[in-house]
Amino acid sequence: MVQETEFKTTLIYRNFLDNQYFKDSVLGLTEATYQGDDYTIDAGLVYRNIKDEKFAINHLSYAYEADNYDFKLGKFVTKIGVMDFLSFVDVFNNTRVEYFDDPNVNIHYDPSWMAKIDVYPDQNSTFGLYVKPYDQGSNTLFGDSIQFGLNSVVPFIITNTGNSDLDLIGREVLLPAYEDGGAKKAGSDYITGNIPNEDPSLDNTSVFLSYVITEDNYTFGAVHSSAYSSLPVFTFDTALVEGVKNLAEADKEQYIADYLSNEDNDPVKTLEYFRYNQFALFYESSIGQVGYRAEFSYRDKFPLIYRTSSMVTLGVGIDHQGTYYNNLEFQYSKFDTSDIDAYYLIWLIRSDKKRFFNWEASFQNMLTYGAYGDYDVIANFSGMMFELDQFQISLEYLTHSEQDYLNDTAAIKFKVAL
Repeated sequence: MVQETEFKTTLIYRNFLDNQYFKDSVLGLTEATYQGDDYTIDAGLVYRNIKDEKFAINHLSYAYEADNYDFKLGKFVTKIGVMDFLSFVDVFNNTRVEYFDDPNVNIHYDPSWMAKIDVYPDQNSTFGLYVKPYDQGSNTLFGDSIQFGLNSVVPFIITNTGNSDLDLIGREVLLPAYEDGGAKKAGSDYITGNIPNEDPSLDNTSVFLSYVITEDNYTFGAVHSSAYSSLPVFTFDTALVEGVKNLAEADKEQYIADYLSNEDNDPVKTLEYFRYNQFALFYESSIGQVGYRAEFSYRDKFPLIYRTSSMVTLGVGIDHQGTYYNNLEFQYSKFDTSDIDAYYLIWLIRSDKKRFFNWEASFQNMLTYGAYGDYDVIANFSGMMFELDQFQISLEYLTHSEQDYLNDTAAIKFKVAL
């Protein structure tokens, strides 16, 4: 085998005109891959203007391949399961929301430090072991892992728990961190000061075991996760909770507003992260140009503001390549209280590239929807993309049903691949 080294650089500028959601974001990623006889070394250095540390190691990994097994160590992106967007099974890497639609996985996702080994007992079977050390930086107050596309799944899921008083407190205390595209910091200030400072240890290391059968016309797999949650349980100030509880319904919202207006009050007392266990099955196949897939999971603990709940999820997806590429996914989540259900939907449409003078032009539209009982959120993101050699320009527009959190706005993206 010929040993070789490959380099590539990607530069992206993207900005929504309200300068809030994606902000004025600039990303530069230089990647290098060295291919040896039976091993591969991948490395990437990233620049992001929206981070305090502008330059950082994006990914760095060593992969070894043998006849009956292979392993990979370092900081990298990996995947388990079959859903493209709506998955509670694939929890290895958070999505970089401002680059959610980039085809480069090292840009689309935030690589994580981990180790994995795959063993092949026969031609069609794979046993996998994944070990992911605790990384406090990947913890998310509301979970990028459940913000499926454009924040159509803003954390309304954890503010619709069935306890009306705590739901109201959650909406008034937690959700303001998302208003104006996250520009309002009051809600996040209540939270960030209470995030526990934990170092990696065996107690907070996540372990995943998988078994996958791959045949010519289908893939079937099972995975067990013993993982440390990136979503916390909140403990609110007892005085606030009791005060709201003892008031008439019409007076509760004003009471919370008055409480929050006092800078000496601290509505959030603690955040607690915890270990959960999850078992999941997934299946994928195709008929002609139609692909279909499904994931089922049971998790023993999922945070609903002030407590944990069991959660059952069922996700199904279908895609078809014709004149347009269509990809439709649906996810249903059931919690331990009968009146708490959540539904999510994403529908992606993408056209083939057509010649437009010297440029190649294409169109893409992503519709996202989330519903929690009687409450729902919808967002739509459309864009025209023009490509010439290594240059790409996209003209985009976002609409969102929750104007307090995301205003309807235009966007422009420039991308250069060197």
